[in-house]
Amino acid sequence: MCADSKDRDIKVVEVDCPYCNEPHSYNVRVERPKIMLTRMPGEWKKYRRIFVCPRRNQKFEAVIEFYDSPNMKIESVEVLGAVNEDGREQ
Repeated sequence: MCADSKDRDIKVVEVDCPYCNEPHSYNVRVERPKIMLTRMPGEWKKYRRIFVCPRRNQKFEAVIEFYDSPNMKIESVEVLGAVNEDGREQ
């Protein structure tokens, strides 16, 4: 599949940090095929990813969820980085 056939959405997710016991926001890239078919029912799917606490610079694992359907299967989920209060990546 060529690079143009992908839909890459940037989502902001909030994850509870086990180190500072506070939620942090992260930009996450969700990649799906760009093919638009009739909408089919799907389900919420869990993805376990590594995040970094922006205050303590320590890695931790957390689970995030995205809606996945047979005609718009999620191909990849990539954590891009923490987001500041003003919405910019740190």
